[in-house]
Amino acid sequence: MVHSIELLLEDEAEAAIKRQWRLLADAGLPSEHRPAPGTGSRRPHVTVVACEQIPMATATGLGPTLAEALPLPVTIGVPMIFGTAKVGRPGLILVRQVLANVRLLELQQRLKEGCPQALDGHFDEGRWAPHVTLARRLRPDQIPVALQLLARTGASNGAPREMQVNLTGARFWQGDLKQARNLL
Repeated sequence: MVHSIELLLEDEAEAAIKRQWRLLADAGLPSEHRPAPGTGSRRPHVTVVACEQIPMATATGLGPTLAEALPLPVTIGVPMIFGTAKVGRPGLILVRQVLANVRLLELQQRLKEGCPQALDGHFDEGRWAPHVTLARRLRPDQIPVALQLLARTGASNGAPREMQVNLTGARFWQGDLKQARNLL
């Protein structure tokens, strides 16, 4: 199971993303609105590094780095699709892009130094795609419906509105224990 370091959104931004989760769920679409296994709830976040194992001492030792970097202003941008559709097994992931800025990229690389075995190279310099997940396991035919629903939350041009937000907290997710611990 995966361990990860995640950055958390300020309260107002978290509530906005949760409204989007609920909008998708109310339409019968897959959504992160469902409870997380073992925890009872989910929180919108930006995963900055994920590894097979991160020792607790390593995770808690990141506190000073995080305290120095946060709050960190970012822009949550347009929806994007990750993954590929597989016959008989939906595999598409709907996310909101987080526009990378220099401060976010520098923080991500500093945190990754404590986890050199990051999964699949996704967190290597130039390969990391910061995002906030909205829904997993979507079928291709569900994507247009989801995007139309999200467009209702957007500006007059029909696109989901960009959000200027702050990343204000951090947590350590231990997938094997299904437990999140706040780091800041």
